[in-house]
Amino acid sequence: AQRQFDAGRATMDLWPLEELRLNYPIGSHLWLAVAARWTGLEVHEVFRHSFVLALCGAALCVGAWTEKVFGSAGHAAAGALAFVFGSYQASFYPYTWGGLPSALAMWQGLAAWYCLFQLPGRGGLVASVILLSGVTMTHHHTMVALLGGTGMVAAVGFAIWREHRAACVRVLVALVGSAVIAGIYLVPLARHAGEIGHTGTLKYYEDFAWPWEHLWGWGLPLLLTLCVGLVTLRRTECRSSRWFLLGIAIFWLSCFAVLDYVGRGVSLWMYGQRATPFTPSRFLFDVQFVAAIIAGGGLWQFWLWLRRPAFRYALVAGVACWGVWKTEPRWNVVPSDVLMNVGQWSREHLPEDALVTGLYLPEDALVTVLPDIWLTYVCRRESTSLFIPISEPASTARHRVKAVLLRAPHGLSGNQWRAHLGKPIFVVASVRDESWGSEPIFVDELLAVYHLSASEN
Repeated sequence: AQRQFDAGRATMDLWPLEELRLNYPIGSHLWLAVAARWTGLEVHEVFRHSFVLALCGAALCVGAWTEKVFGSAGHAAAGALAFVFGSYQASFYPYTWGGLPSALAMWQGLAAWYCLFQLPGRGGLVASVILLSGVTMTHHHTMVALLGGTGMVAAVGFAIWREHRAACVRVLVALVGSAVIAGIYLVPLARHAGEIGHTGTLKYYEDFAWPWEHLWGWGLPLLLTLCVGLVTLRRTECRSSRWFLLGIAIFWLSCFAVLDYVGRGVSLWMYGQRATPFTPSRFLFDVQFVAAIIAGGGLWQFWLWLRRPAFRYALVAGVACWGVWKTEPRWNVVPSDVLMNVGQWSREHLPEDALVTGLYLPEDALVTVLPDIWLTYVCRRESTSLFIPISEPASTARHRVKAVLLRAPHGLSGNQWRAHLGKPIFVVASVRDESWGSEPIFVDELLAVYHLSASEN
């Protein structure tokens, strides 16, 4: 997003911040850059506030869907509550792992479905086409999961249920229209599909957990209200919406099971490596948006069963407190905050073509390397520790040289490193570290900046 802001235009090239051509869609990053320019806020501040926007927008969509499926405004309120505090892995957790593109894409997907099924006529169809194309240009995994699942359910529905064929045709037309608009991103992505072996997409590994462990991680309030909601769902009149939601949830759960369990076994058997291709846990993330809609119906049924106001308010408070309790341990202070003053000084004083490495901090008699993924952003300079998504081909010669520099900065002299990388090298390390052969050029409490190229190691 900062690269888009600095360039003043859409670009898939991160240079000079990183030697990388992006496969990752930049829709959410363009939003951050444009909003930062409009508001005068820093990009990371817009990033933080945008989570609130995505949370509120998705909650409104879940509430609207719950009302249409179950039939009352009370269901809508219950659905929004079930999403925010019951599906906390989909509402709160993205803030703790930087999942803004996923959250924004799912919000657009929910809105597109609503337009398709609840807004008849050309207006709803056109709106759904625009929103589905927005999903494509916001997050690639959500694009595959949401558009693939939507198309699969619509195709099966067209083939099996004659009474739902009109709705299925409408969905398929919207998908085709969105693909035409999103071709500006899809065509270049298809050209680079052969590079998937050079990315981490097929090699990514997630810890193993049994299905019941994943379900228990959703939390007791969501599981209970979901079970009651599934029973209540059978009595609803909105049949096409009901079968669509159930169909896409089953499709996503099937994708998770195949990729996480079957894919894990195939990878170990054929290649001898433990891998879970295509990040299967993201399908569980997507399912929780649909689960919240159904759980809203169950939560409202619990509200009706508890006739005393005190019990009803206790129910709401219990769901809310559970979500906060499960999320609170993940809200930790980011250690990268100590870099803020170093970053501001670097932006003002380091040359534009500087390369920054670090952090090197003393621990007993050794020096511990703590590569900080925010170093590139706070300094606005190329660094050795930028986080690169698994969808990107990151194994270039330059990346390998920078990895060696990060691990063993004293292996070559400062001038030799500069000859390899073509940039002056600056190091962020402890102010007590005397191994760099020169005085620090900037000191901020316990951290200091050293000019490695000025010293001969």
